[in-house]
Amino acid sequence: MSRFYLVILIFSTFVTRIAAQDDFDKQYDFAELLFADEEYYDAITELKRLLYFDNSETYNYKTNILIGKSYKQGGKFSDAVKHFTKRCQ
Repeated sequence: MSRFYLVILIFSTFVTRIAAQDDFDKQYDFAELLFADEEYYDAITELKRLLYFDNSETYNYKTNILIGKSYKQGGKFSDAVKHFTKRCQ
């Protein structure tokens, strides 16, 4: 009986991680859409939210590059440089 619960626990953890990753994909796609619509401030907000919740740091590089591009388009070049030069872990 305890093996059954262990299998259920492992399976539910796996499913939860996949669902969370899918949510991160959607959030990044939404931020790209905002960037394409020239809503740079909103794109930065979404991207920073993604960075905060993505514990696996899967999106660090892509997110920082898009944040840098958004700051660049908004004329905040010093903030853009900070994000362009952040190292990926």
